[in-house]
Amino acid sequence: MQNNNSACLVLAYNEEDFIENTILKIAPLFEQIIVVNDSSTDNTKKILSNLTINNLTLINNPKNFGAGKSMMIGIDEFLKSGLDYLIKIDGDNQFKLEDIKTLLDHSLDNFDFIKCDRFWENGIEGKIPTIRYIGNALANFLIKISTGNWKINDPLNGLFLFSRKSVKNFTLPKLFYKYGYPFYINIYMNKKI
Repeated sequence: MQNNNSACLVLAYNEEDFIENTILKIAPLFEQIIVVNDSSTDNTKKILSNLTINNLTLINNPKNFGAGKSMMIGIDEFLKSGLDYLIKIDGDNQFKLEDIKTLLDHSLDNFDFIKCDRFWENGIEGKIPTIRYIGNALANFLIKISTGNWKINDPLNGLFLFSRKSVKNFTLPKLFYKYGYPFYINIYMNKKI
């Protein structure tokens, strides 16, 4: 069963190869799709502008702000709606539809925040570049030390579910506008929860 009182925030930067499929696969699941195009230099803006989806809200940043700032712009748009839940994904079609549906199902259980983990059994398909795997392992260690929560894993994963209450007063520090925003979200939500 899906929660129809939810929005999906899609961050897009130079995703011309993936953005249309990403939007088309999730559009039927949500009341509102909020896409923040972070001043893409490829055809992402054109592709998004040509989509005829009634529940699509398109925000084109005037310049490249970074993923973290784009996420805040999308959260601000979500807070203008009367919707209760926001699922944040990336425009590169990397997240499985089944995982997005699972988050929607969990919104019916009144969770305030859910972060996903790509390293659960069968969670990753394909090969992760070694440098990214090492970076994620380091981030894992840092998040566990920073929060004291040794159950947190994959802190750089960008698939989240937020309740309206959890993001109502959330502010992302400028330091995380370009990179590392998932890491900060994990620390913030861990302390808030």
